[in-house]
Amino acid sequence: MLCERGFARVISVVRCFRVLTICAVFVVWCIIQAIMEMNLIETNPAVMMGKPVIAGTRITVELILEKLAAGETVEQILDAHPRLTRQAISAALLYAVQNLPTYSPKAV
Repeated sequence: MLCERGFARVISVVRCFRVLTICAVFVVWCIIQAIMEMNLIETNPAVMMGKPVIAGTRITVELILEKLAAGETVEQILDAHPRLTRQAISAALLYAVQNLPTYSPKAV
């Protein structure tokens, strides 16, 4: 009897965890959609030879990825580029995930 109650509690916890996981995935999806709607990444043949850049800057997605790959922290990148925001860095990473699946930064 005691074992059955314990098993029932475990099942209940697992079900709650599934619901929380689904909710967390939905929240992350909403955040990603919000970032994409902000149009933080743009391409223009007249700016940086058409490479994707942070909107309103000449800071390329490639530069941000290279800095992160070299071990710089987000804070260091923000300090070096005052016009950048955390959202812009997140948008650059999201852009890379969606558009550059085989991207590998240059050796540093």
